Amino acid sequence: MYRVNVSFFLKAQEYALLDEFLRTRLVPLLRDDEGVAQVDLLEVMAQAPVVEMAQPMDDMVLALLISLEQERDLEHYLSEVLGERLELLGKTFGERVLYHVTPMREIAL
Repeated sequence: MYRVNVSFFLKAQEYALLDEFLRTRLVPLLRDDEGVAQVDLLEVMAQAPVVEMAQPMDDMVLALLISLEQERDLEHYLSEVLGERLELLGKTFGERVLYHVTPMREIAL
């Protein structure tokens, strides 16, 4: 299984809006993408200083863990599909929500 982690950094007041957006719009799109085995929304809810990639202005972190079936799906997914999906986030939230994408190595399950 190959995984992609997408971490979202946000102010506390954006949490409810982002959570609803992810659950009702983005996660269903991601789950329907070819090659995607599973999408998990992780409510990290940590204060920013605890999380390495967070910016000083961020209060909270949410993360999506996207599991892909094949290694060959990973490159295509990162270069084309995921970018298109995250454009939707940018159009909705602008710079109020920052994100960071981290591909992960094969995980034996």
